[in-house]
Amino acid sequence: MTAQPEQQPPEPRRPAPPGLLFRLVIPFTFLFLFSLFVVLTHDLFGDPDSKFGRILREHGTKILAWEAGAAIAMAFIAMTVDRMRTLRLAKNEQPTQAADVREQAEVDDGNSGS
Repeated sequence: MTAQPEQQPPEPRRPAPPGLLFRLVIPFTFLFLFSLFVVLTHDLFGDPDSKFGRILREHGTKILAWEAGAAIAMAFIAMTVDRMRTLRLAKNEQPTQAADVREQAEVDDGNSGS
């Protein structure tokens, strides 16, 4: 019997750092939440006759809708780009794993005759 070299389990891969698009989701979402806070607090505590109050009454809903849409769109774009990158990396690693399996099968076949 020959001693087989001890196989070490593969090292777990570290997750990739978040991409630029995921980092952009944070400011988009923060801007939406800040605007929502401003609209809600101005309705409660602000002067309704001020120019800012009139702008918020006329365009506040549209502004919030555009900001929410932008945050949601950026999140979906970031997820799509990340998924495409993950699939591309998996596709590039697949032949390497198949070669490792064939190599291991050859080693096993060579050791079974001893």
